[in-house]
Amino acid sequence: MIQFAMVKMVCDCGYKVEDKDHYMVEGKMWHHAIKDHVDMLKSRSAEELAQWIRKADATMGVKG
Repeated sequence: MIQFAMVKMVCDCGYKVEDKDHYMVEGKMWHHAIKDHVDMLKSRSAEELAQWIRKADATMGVKG
C-alpha cells in the first residue's frame, strides 16, 4: 500500500490547511484567501500572485 505524506500550508494570519492531496490544500487555501483576504488579493499583481503560487508549491514539495 502506498501512503502519501500530509501536505500543510499556513497563512500569515494563522489559518492552517492539511491534507494528503496538494490540490485540496491549495484549493482550501485559495478559498480562505478569497473569503478572508480579498482586499489583499485585489492589490496584488498577477506576477506577485504567481510568485506566491510558486512559493506555496515549493513548500508543499510540488515540482512545477
